[in-house]
Parts: sequence; structure tokens; C-alpha cells
Amino acid sequence: MNSKLAALSVVLMLAVATPAHAQDKVGDMTDMAALGAAVKSDKRALVASTLALTDAEARKFWPAYEAYRRSVDLANRERNLVLESLISSNKPISDLYAKRLANTLVTADDAEIKARRTVYN
Repeated sequence: MNSKLAALSVVLMLAVATPAHAQDKVGDMTDMAALGAAVKSDKRALVASTLALTDAEARKFWPAYEAYRRSVDLANRERNLVLESLISSNKPISDLYAKRLANTLVTADDAEIKARRTVYN
């Protein structure tokens, strides 16, 4: 029972740190996809305006930035899938399932940390 509570508490702590919302309607998903695309575009524009890179710097920077963003986005999608699975479950979860969810979240965190280290090195 303690391991179940520990795993569940890890999942819930990460759920608070990584917001995710399950959507029921196709229209809502389309709106969320459009919002996500707009945020991604705005984020890139903000980075570009903040850095004011030369052409040579930009040729080196943008591929690394895009690779980093893809890695982070993949980790975020993994977290969201775990959280959606947990939220949509209408029954108690087993210890094994809670451990699997916690391991998936830790793996997603590790992938994001690895992406950050790759950028900094």
C-alpha cells in the first residue's frame, strides 16, 4: 500500500508541475492545436528578436533549437498521455500501473534533462 501511495504521490506532484487538460470535443482539440501552433510561432519569434543573431549564427542556432524543442515537446506529450490516462481512469489503479505511470513520467523528465544538457554542451 505504501508503494502505491508513493507512486501516486509522484504522479500527482508531476501533474501539478505539468498542466494537461483532457478534451472531449473535436472542436476543442482543433482550437488547442491552433493555440499550440500560435504559441510555438510566438515563442520562436520571441527567441529570434531577443537573440538578434547574425546569418552565420542563425544557421548554427536554429537547427539546434528546433532539435531541442522537438525533444522537449516529445517529453511533454509523454507526460500529457500519462496524465490523461490517470485522469480518465474511473477505477482504482494497481501498484504496478502506478509504478509504470511514474516510470514513464521519470523517463520523460530524463529526456528533457538530456535535451537541455545537449544544448548546453
